[in-house]
Amino acid sequence: MSAVASPIADLNHRRVAELWDYKFKGEVAYPVLRAEMRTRFPAVSIVEYDVFGNTHGVDEHAVVTALPGRLRSLDVDAVVAGIGC
Repeated sequence: MSAVASPIADLNHRRVAELWDYKFKGEVAYPVLRAEMRTRFPAVSIVEYDVFGNTHGVDEHAVVTALPGRLRSLDVDAVVAGIGC
Protein backbone atom coordinates (compact mmCIF):
# COMPACT_ATOMS: atom_id res chain seq x y z
CA MET A 1 0.00 0.00 0.00
CA SER A 2 1.27 3.48 -0.87
CA ALA A 3 1.34 6.37 1.54
CA VAL A 4 -1.18 9.15 0.94
CA ALA A 5 0.37 12.46 -0.03
CA SER A 6 -0.21 15.52 2.11
CA PRO A 7 -2.65 18.10 0.74
CA ILE A 8 -1.19 20.99 -1.23
CA ALA A 9 -2.32 24.23 0.42
CA ASP A 10 -1.19 26.57 -2.35
CA LEU A 11 -1.48 25.59 -6.01
CA ASN A 12 0.52 28.58 -7.26
CA HIS A 13 3.54 27.38 -9.25
CA ARG A 14 2.11 23.84 -9.20
CA ARG A 15 0.91 21.73 -12.11
CA VAL A 16 -2.53 20.15 -11.80
CA ALA A 17 -3.75 17.42 -14.15
CA GLU A 18 -7.36 16.75 -15.02
CA LEU A 19 -8.50 13.14 -15.47
CA TRP A 20 -11.92 12.35 -16.85
CA ASP A 21 -13.88 9.25 -17.79
CA TYR A 22 -15.84 11.15 -20.46
CA LYS A 23 -19.09 10.56 -18.59
CA PHE A 24 -21.48 12.91 -16.87
CA LYS A 25 -20.70 16.60 -17.40
CA GLY A 26 -16.93 16.95 -17.26
CA GLU A 27 -16.97 19.17 -20.34
CA VAL A 28 -19.09 21.58 -18.27
CA ALA A 29 -17.48 21.08 -14.85
CA TYR A 30 -13.80 21.28 -15.81
CA PRO A 31 -13.95 24.77 -17.40
CA VAL A 32 -15.67 26.05 -14.25
CA LEU A 33 -13.09 24.35 -12.04
CA ARG A 34 -10.23 25.74 -14.16
CA ALA A 35 -11.58 29.26 -13.90
CA GLU A 36 -11.98 28.97 -10.14
CA MET A 37 -8.48 27.53 -9.66
CA ARG A 38 -6.99 30.33 -11.77
CA THR A 39 -8.91 32.93 -9.74
CA ARG A 40 -7.62 31.56 -6.44
CA PHE A 41 -4.18 30.53 -7.68
CA PRO A 42 -3.16 32.74 -10.64
CA ALA A 43 0.17 30.94 -11.10
CA VAL A 44 -1.33 27.42 -11.34
CA SER A 45 -0.58 25.38 -14.45
CA ILE A 46 -3.30 23.01 -15.65
CA VAL A 47 -2.86 19.97 -17.89
CA GLU A 48 -6.28 19.44 -19.43
CA TYR A 49 -8.00 16.06 -19.59
CA ASP A 50 -7.66 15.62 -23.36
CA VAL A 51 -3.90 15.19 -22.91
CA PHE A 52 -4.49 11.88 -21.08
CA GLY A 53 -7.49 10.38 -22.86
CA ASN A 54 -10.55 8.58 -21.59
CA THR A 55 -9.89 6.82 -18.27
CA HIS A 56 -12.97 4.61 -18.72
CA GLY A 57 -13.28 3.87 -22.43
CA VAL A 58 -12.12 1.29 -24.93
CA ASP A 59 -8.49 2.31 -24.30
CA GLU A 60 -8.94 2.42 -20.51
CA HIS A 61 -6.26 -0.18 -19.77
CA ALA A 62 -3.62 1.55 -21.90
CA VAL A 63 -4.53 5.02 -20.59
CA VAL A 64 -4.45 3.97 -16.93
CA THR A 65 -1.30 1.87 -17.35
CA ALA A 66 0.54 4.82 -18.91
CA LEU A 67 -0.78 7.31 -16.38
CA PRO A 68 2.00 7.20 -13.74
CA GLY A 69 4.69 7.77 -16.35
CA ARG A 70 2.69 10.50 -18.08
CA LEU A 71 2.12 12.33 -14.79
CA ARG A 72 5.83 12.13 -13.95
CA SER A 73 6.94 13.24 -17.42
CA LEU A 74 4.63 16.26 -17.21
CA ASP A 75 5.83 17.15 -13.68
CA VAL A 76 2.29 16.97 -12.29
CA ASP A 77 1.93 17.88 -8.62
CA ALA A 78 -1.78 17.13 -8.17
CA VAL A 79 -4.67 15.45 -9.99
CA VAL A 80 -8.37 16.27 -10.17
CA ALA A 81 -10.37 13.15 -11.05
CA GLY A 82 -13.90 11.82 -10.76
CA ILE A 83 -15.84 14.77 -12.11
CA GLY A 84 -19.57 14.22 -12.40
CA CYS A 85 -22.69 16.30 -12.00
